[in-house]
Amino acid sequence: MASLAETSESDFLEVQSLFQRTGGFGPTNHILVWVTNQIVAPGGGHEFGYAPVDRKSQISISASITNPDAAKWTLVAELAEIFMSYQSQLNQGKWNPQDSKGEALSCLIAELLYPNAAGDRVSNWLNDESHPVFTPEHTLDHYAGHNWIDVTEPTDANWISFGCGLLFMYWLNTVEHYDFAQVIAAKGSTFAELYSNLTGGESDAWLRFKDAVDNLFPESSNPSFVWKGTNNIFLPGAH
Repeated sequence: MASLAETSESDFLEVQSLFQRTGGFGPTNHILVWVTNQIVAPGGGHEFGYAPVDRKSQISISASITNPDAAKWTLVAELAEIFMSYQSQLNQGKWNPQDSKGEALSCLIAELLYPNAAGDRVSNWLNDESHPVFTPEHTLDHYAGHNWIDVTEPTDANWISFGCGLLFMYWLNTVEHYDFAQVIAAKGSTFAELYSNLTGGESDAWLRFKDAVDNLFPESSNPSFVWKGTNNIFLPGAH
């Protein structure tokens, strides 16, 4: 875990730049980072929210993480959630680290700095079989991916919902060519609202995103997406 100290300051500055924030942190308001076997589950991390008092903004990282890049990935994900909390206290943000939209963003930012260090985050949504579609003869036709773009799930623990959100932001960047800082700055309680604000009022976020996904991986009665080392399925070689 000594490697965390080597990159934590530069990683902080990268996250700060993506959120386009100044102030709120510095020599008189540090973030305290714990490496511990308590508080967090093995392999996990936890942040305690932003506080305008030195060392009261705190992050815990599991001491059981042995891969240095995975530990750094986890720290960056928690840093992103500290910035979400900071924005909320300023009434300037619509990112909630405790829901699926906020969890998707924390995963995205961690991946931008440490690509794929935490592995597959999207197969659960692409292979989801919780929404069967039947023919008039009541025969299973295919499984339809659940729409977590028009709705935000009030939990950060469902890999299906935040995996959908993570893919949506990769689509915005890779296919629609929006900068990630633009995406983060666009407000909205759902990804659909964010898309509308980003595009100047367009209301077809889910349909356009789902069409792009289906062009690569058509809906099937036997969804069998195989992860190929990247969560951005829109990159060449990822499908």
